[in-house]
Amino acid sequence: MILEINNLNEIIVRVNGGSGVILKFESDRKCYILTAYHNIEDFIEYNEEIELLGDENNPYNIIKEPFYDKHNDFALLEIEYINKNIPIVKYDKNISPDDKIIFMGYPDKGEEKRKDLSGKVNEWNRTKTSIKVLEENIQGSFVVKEKTNEVIVGFSGSGVFKKDGQKLSLIGILKSLPEEDFDYKEISCVPIEKILEFIQNKNLAKLTFANPLMAEWNKIKHEDERNLKDKLEDACPKIKKYRVNQYIRQATLGKAEQLIYSEREISTIRYMMFDECQDELMSFIENNEDNNSLTFNDIKNLLENYIKRAKKIIDDKRDEYQYGNFSNDIIKKIILDLIDSCYLSFDEEGIYE
Repeated sequence: MILEINNLNEIIVRVNGGSGVILKFESDRKCYILTAYHNIEDFIEYNEEIELLGDENNPYNIIKEPFYDKHNDFALLEIEYINKNIPIVKYDKNISPDDKIIFMGYPDKGEEKRKDLSGKVNEWNRTKTSIKVLEENIQGSFVVKEKTNEVIVGFSGSGVFKKDGQKLSLIGILKSLPEEDFDYKEISCVPIEKILEFIQNKNLAKLTFANPLMAEWNKIKHEDERNLKDKLEDACPKIKKYRVNQYIRQATLGKAEQLIYSEREISTIRYMMFDECQDELMSFIENNEDNNSLTFNDIKNLLENYIKRAKKIIDDKRDEYQYGNFSNDIIKKIILDLIDSCYLSFDEEGIYE
């Protein structure tokens, strides 16, 4: 489920007198609440109880000691895994002044209902992000009056989301500031870069944010049921048997080598490869309409073009989706596995509508 304005409320949680956002990592079967450190400071300093309440005041139970950064004012609380379907949170580090944003939280401890505010980015860099709050929220029911610190009590720890139409991407969380630092209708947040750096420095690499490509990959249905051998021989009847066996061995190695990656990583990579190679295959078919059969060099060149395009998209998206390095060798093996697994081919039968 993609995170949108109309389902944002499903991942917003009250954390003591503040707010937080639920991050669900399906491949690792883990759930975390990202919030402001000062919301749980009494728990850290004095071992006082943390109250976590979500939809219909359902409580969430913390199952491990919190991870936190006191200086930058944020914390991650691991909670029991949520089996129900909730929106996937993706993040965005590409922020510009005047980008439209929305955040949602509990205005004060006495309020049982969440409220939201919209605004725009006023200033953005790796250490400071200020957000200019607009006059009223998207519902038109909550007006910002006087100075901002009079209306955001309880919003600390709220996720700050960049708006792209109805779709939302996490760019940070609201942080606490001394009263003298508040500007008129302006507040600050912890940029997502700081949170990602913390995750990496604490060796929590698997806490990379979920993304919609994993879900899109799982939606693809097989349309071409031929295996790698069938596809090679259909496209190139004169191909040598030893070449077919060589490609089959490489595809088999590809299946095994993919096991070192998380399900999240490999699903993301496979979907991007599939999408890019589909486009390359369409161009190849259009440029070879008069050829009833291919030569081995045609097959070899098409595979090389698959690899080049896959490598480029993987490198371009690495920072956005937070996965490791993929060599040309493993990319080739994964592509051959995709062909063997009914997703790609060398002819028009492998094009998905």
